[in-house]
Amino acid sequence: MHILACFLSLALLFLCTLSRLYTTPCPCSSSNDPTSNFTTCTITTEEDANMKDIINSNFEDNKDERVIIVNENNEFQELKARKIMRTENLWHRATSIFVFTQIDQEYFIYVHKRSKIKDYCPSYYSIGFGGVVAENEDMLSNAVKELEEESGIKKSPEQLYHLGVAKCDTECSRAFMGCYVVFIDPDFETTPQMNEVEFITRIPLNEFDEFLQKEKFTVISKTVYNHFKDKMTKSALDELYNKIN
Repeated sequence: MHILACFLSLALLFLCTLSRLYTTPCPCSSSNDPTSNFTTCTITTEEDANMKDIINSNFEDNKDERVIIVNENNEFQELKARKIMRTENLWHRATSIFVFTQIDQEYFIYVHKRSKIKDYCPSYYSIGFGGVVAENEDMLSNAVKELEEESGIKKSPEQLYHLGVAKCDTECSRAFMGCYVVFIDPDFETTPQMNEVEFITRIPLNEFDEFLQKEKFTVISKTVYNHFKDKMTKSALDELYNKIN
């Protein structure tokens, strides 16, 4: 009788374990995952006519790096070499970190000139910093890493404010962009990453639209900035600054 009771207890435990296994939702499908929610960038007819990105198909830098490939709904598909992603224009994940500083109550935004050997838009301007999300990375960890590598700006994840994820579909790049805002001290000396960044400069925010029209920026960079522009006005930045600093 004692043996039968033990057997029944073990059987019940086994059935309960199976029940939990098949009813517990997968963490990767959680609605809290920032990559599962995105908005779609739109490129106006004027922008489409005036902007033209290029791909350096002969690039060698990081060409074999395994990056995350997704579908048009930002769902993981596979890992591919960076060069394949670029030459076949596959959907992928990337980051864009908008960097601001404040001088005498006026905000300045940082931009950089991309190096001549970059795979995507060599020698173009980019707003802020960022990169392609690679194997074993999520958007936030990639943003923290790329920010430090490209500019020398070291921040904790909590110091990056998440603007959202933007879906961008252009002739040269199909990406889901995880976008962030960060603030730095005006006296901080940025350090351009060798082979990635030619130089870094900052522009007064109230003069930036004019600079944006005058210089050659990547389509992705310009489109994403315009997409989130309403969240980066002076009043919005004042609120963000108090929230994350």
